[in-house]
Amino acid sequence: MVYLLDHGYSLLTFERWQEIDRVNKPIFITFDDGYKDQLKALSIFQKLQKERINPVGTLFVNSDFIGGANRLTASDLKQLANSGMFSIRQHILI
Repeated sequence: MVYLLDHGYSLLTFERWQEIDRVNKPIFITFDDGYKDQLKALSIFQKLQKERINPVGTLFVNSDFIGGANRLTASDLKQLANSGMFSIRQHILI
C-alpha cells in the first residue's frame, strides 16, 4: 500500500468508479469471497491511516456464505463498512 501511494497511485473503491479519469494512476484493491482472515486488512488499513495514508478497498462477498465456517459475519461486514475504508459489494458465483 505504501509503495502504491509513494508512486502516485490513487486508491479507489467501486463506488468511486466515475473518478477513474480524474485521478492519477487509479487502482482498485479488492478482496474476494468474504473469508474471516480478511479482517486483518482492517487492522493494516488502520495502521496505514495513522501514517496519513487513506487506504480503501472493496470487498466482494457472496451473501449465501455470510456467517459460514471461516467466513465474515454480518457484524464483521458492518464493522468493515463503518470503518469508511471498505465498500462491500455482491460477489456473484457463476
